[in-house]
Amino acid sequence: MKRNGSVVVTNEFASVEIRIDQNNNGPTAWVTDRKSGVTRKIDPLALEGLVWAPDSLIESLADPGHRGA
Repeated sequence: MKRNGSVVVTNEFASVEIRIDQNNNGPTAWVTDRKSGVTRKIDPLALEGLVWAPDSLIESLADPGHRGA
């Protein structure tokens, strides 16, 4: 779902808003957890790292018990 130039991605476990900022030294993604309001800037290199990360790392990041560590 689009909202004010951003995209909202939601399922039964999470809801995030993704906005692309073109004002820096190239595009940067800002991802906001819609429940907590926590926002993180993620540059293209970090996004590519997620693509190449092993499934076990992605699964550990998605584990609610892992947050805040």
